[in-house]
Amino acid sequence: MRAALYTRTASVSQRPTDVHDQPAACRVFAERENIEIVAAFDDAGVSGDFSNSRPGFLSLMQAAKTGAFDVVICEGLVRLSRSQADIIDIFESLRVLGVSVIALADGRVDGMQVCEKGAPNTPRLKAMLRKAMTERQGDEASPSAPDSEAE
Repeated sequence: MRAALYTRTASVSQRPTDVHDQPAACRVFAERENIEIVAAFDDAGVSGDFSNSRPGFLSLMQAAKTGAFDVVICEGLVRLSRSQADIIDIFESLRVLGVSVIALADGRVDGMQVCEKGAPNTPRLKAMLRKAMTERQGDEASPSAPDSEAE
């Protein structure tokens, strides 16, 4: 398996060791799992809010399109983006290209984890969840709703 490492810190002065700790931790993981590191991308001192303004991230996505690697290893999903909606788009773009994501904080990331960690925090999806919960509570109170105590 061929891997690309991706690291990002919001500011160069965030913690002087952060920029170095992320790649080291990812390399240790890859070595332990016998994963070959073929590329490394970094965005030091760049906000995680907007992926389209990060040179390292854009290079990672371009390399993914060429089939340069099979998996992206990062410290956590927040390294890829702080935007929950963006995380979903990034994950799906990589999935379509046949590239998986391993986040050291989360393990091998699948669609469900992306939704659990990303989607619940977006305002639009929070509103949808509230609406669904309200409708569900209304159904449970209706006479035609199944009686959970009878089961």
